[in-house]
Amino acid sequence: MADVRARFCFASVALDSKTTGVKVLTIQLEDDETIYQFPESLATKESHTKLFDLTIVKNVVKGLKTRGKFRKVWISLSGDLRKNYLDEE
Repeated sequence: MADVRARFCFASVALDSKTTGVKVLTIQLEDDETIYQFPESLATKESHTKLFDLTIVKNVVKGLKTRGKFRKVWISLSGDLRKNYLDEE
C-alpha cells in the first residue's frame, strides 16, 4: 500500500499566561481540498505522540517559539501514522 501524504498545520499558542506550546490545528490529504480541523481537546502534543516524534515535526516545534506563528508541512503517512489519521476508506 502506497504512502499517503498529508499536510499538517502546527501553531504556537498560549497554554497559559507564561507558557507557549505547539498544537496541531488541521490535516489535509494530498489530493483532497477538504481541510479537517482537530477539536481543541485533541490538538495537543499528548494526543499526537507519534507525530511529534518525527524529526520534521521536532524541527517545526523548535522554529515555533513566538505565539501566533504557524507552519504547514507535508508528512508521509505510513504504518502507525496511517492508522491514526486515516480511516478504512
